[in-house]
Amino acid sequence: MVWHIFKKDLRLLWPLVVMVAMLQFASAGISVALGNFGDPRQLMLIADVLSGATLLGSAILVISAVHQDTIPGVNQDWLVRPIRRGDLMLAKLLFLLLAVQLPMVIADVMRSLFSGLPAGETMFAVLLRSAVVFLTFDLPIAALATVTANATEAIGTMLAIWLFVVAALIIGSIIRGGAPPFSGTGMQWMVPAYWSLLALAAAAVIIPLQYFRRATGVARRVVIGAAVLAPMLSYSSWASAFALQQWFSNDPAAARPIMISFDPDSKFGFAEGPASGGSISLPLKVKGIAAGDIIRDDRSIIHIISSDGKTLYVGPAVNPAGGVDDFPVRPANGGEIKIYQLISLPAPVLQAVRGRQVRIEIDYSLTLLHLEVANAIAAINGDKHMSGFGRCKTRIDAEGDDVVVGCLKTGRAPDCVSGTLQNRLNGERNPEDYLCRPDYSPLSVPYLDAVRQYEGELEYRDPKGLAKYPVDEAQVQNADVVLRSYRPRAHFTRRLVIPNIRIGA
Repeated sequence: MVWHIFKKDLRLLWPLVVMVAMLQFASAGISVALGNFGDPRQLMLIADVLSGATLLGSAILVISAVHQDTIPGVNQDWLVRPIRRGDLMLAKLLFLLLAVQLPMVIADVMRSLFSGLPAGETMFAVLLRSAVVFLTFDLPIAALATVTANATEAIGTMLAIWLFVVAALIIGSIIRGGAPPFSGTGMQWMVPAYWSLLALAAAAVIIPLQYFRRATGVARRVVIGAAVLAPMLSYSSWASAFALQQWFSNDPAAARPIMISFDPDSKFGFAEGPASGGSISLPLKVKGIAAGDIIRDDRSIIHIISSDGKTLYVGPAVNPAGGVDDFPVRPANGGEIKIYQLISLPAPVLQAVRGRQVRIEIDYSLTLLHLEVANAIAAINGDKHMSGFGRCKTRIDAEGDDVVVGCLKTGRAPDCVSGTLQNRLNGERNPEDYLCRPDYSPLSVPYLDAVRQYEGELEYRDPKGLAKYPVDEAQVQNADVVLRSYRPRAHFTRRLVIPNIRIGA
C-alpha cells in the first residue's frame, strides 16, 4: 500500500517534482560555471536567487504531497478506505526521500564531480547535507502541512511564525540595546542549530500524532509552543552561551597552561584608534602557548575603576564590528610572547581617565586554535587539490597587485586561515596574512550547497608605493602561496587584574 500511495502522489504532482528538480540542476550548473573564483559576479546573484527558489519550491512540493491526503477534517476518502495510517505516513516520507531529496543528491554529486572534487568526500558531504535538510527542513514543513487543510493555511502559518520570531528578536534587541551577545562571533552557530533541533523535535511529535491519532488541536499547540521557544536562545547571556561552547572544546587541557599578565617593562599609553574616540595600547605577556597555536579573543570586557572604587567604564575592549584584531597572539614558537592589546574607549572616557591612577580588570573569553594543516600552491595559475582546503586555483587580480586564491571544498571549509607568499628559490617570504571567520560549531553542514567556495587575496605590490614586499612583482613568478588552516582546540576564560596603573600623562 505504501508504494501505491507514493505512485498516486507522483502521478498527481510530477510537474512540480520536475520543476523543483530542474531548479536543483540549474543551481548546480551555475555553481560549476562560477568555478573557484565566483566569476562573473553577476552570475552569483542568479545562483543565490536559484538557491532560494529551490528551497521555496521544495517547501511547496512537501506541502502539496501531504495535502494529497489531508489530516484535518472528515471529508477525506482515505478515512473510509482500508488504508493503514502507518502506511500513509510512510508513503509521505518515501515521497520526501525520492521526489524531494533524491534530485538534490544527484545535483550535488554532479556539481562536486564536475568541479574536480574527490568522489569519496563528495558522497559523504552530499549525503550529510541531504540528511540534515530532510530532518530539519522537509520534516518540519511536512509537520506544518499535517495541521493545515490547504497550501494557503500552511504558507500563512509559516509566515505568522516567521513574523512572531522576528518581532520577538527585535524586542530582545531593544531590551538589550543591541544584537544578541554572541551575534557575529564563532558561537552564532547556536541559533540555527537550536532552531533546527527545535523544529525536528516538534516534527517528531506532530507527524506521528497526526497520522495515528489525528489530534489536530494538540498538534497545533505544539506548533505554537515551538514558535514561542524559537527566539528564547537570543535572550541568553554571553556567560551561559560561552559556558556551553566550552563544553564542546576538543581538548580543554590544552588551554590550562596559558596565562595572561601585564608587562610593566613595556611602553604603555595612547594610540590612534577607531572612530569611537581613540585607543590604549596595553602591553601584555602571554605564556604557555604550544608551537603553532594561535589565540583568538572572542570577547574581552574591560572594567576601569577609580582609586576610590568608582566604576568609570565597563564595556568591550574593542568594538567587535570594527574588524580590529585586538589580541594578536600568533607565536611562531611556543613559550612566552609579548603583545599589545588594543583597548578602544569612547572619547569622553579617555578624557576622564587620562593621567589618573586606576584599577583595570579585563575578563577574557578566548579560543585556542591549533594548526591543522599546511600546504602550498604555485602563486600564478596554480591548480591543486590540497588536504584541508579542497581544490584551489590561483591567479593575479585585474589590478596586478594581489595573488587571488580561490578554493572549492565539500563539507566544512576552513574558518581560520593564514597565507603568505614565499619565493621557492631563495626562501624570501612576505608577512603572513590571517583571515578568520570563526565557526565553532561541532558539526558544520553546508545547508544551501554541498560545495563551499571561498577565496582570499595576498598583496605583493602596494599601488601607492608606501610598502615594499620581500616577494614583489619581480619574484611572484617563482613564488608559492603557503596556506595554514587552524581549528578550535579549546575555549577558555581568563581574568587580568592591574591593581594600580596610570593611563597616559
